[in-house]
Amino acid sequence: MSALRSSHSRSLFPTKDIFAPFVHLMDSMVFNKAASASGQERAYWNIKSLQALIDTSGLGAGLGSSRASSWPIAVASQLGVVGGVMIAMLLLVVFKGMGHLGQYVDPETNAVVSSARASALASVVAGSFSSGSSDAGMIFFIAFALISATRARARTQGAI
Repeated sequence: MSALRSSHSRSLFPTKDIFAPFVHLMDSMVFNKAASASGQERAYWNIKSLQALIDTSGLGAGLGSSRASSWPIAVASQLGVVGGVMIAMLLLVVFKGMGHLGQYVDPETNAVVSSARASALASVVAGSFSSGSSDAGMIFFIAFALISATRARARTQGAI
């Protein structure tokens, strides 16, 4: 009877050896990524991109002129301070979404705008980790246009 219990308890409570490959994968792919050759190369190009921003006195090196490994660094190094501020203004409109103007549009339109906003924010987050270009992407700009047009329409309907 005790042998049955011990074999039964082993199947209910797996040993830590079962999780070792998963722990190793997470450790090498996520937690120690910066220590890998790829992580060191990405850090090198990010430093070089930020150095380009400094070397151009904040003007930026121009579209495609630097090799960054993340979207915010690419925006700073390629578009400079002024371009970065302009992109930040576009981001602010997308982050804000409809805001208080949502009450002046029908619920279906508000749902479409909210879903476009969510997809734009998701693309910005993904680009922040992996995009080397300062281009925010077509999804972002389509969502920006949709939000801006709907906000303008809601402002005119709210004034009536």
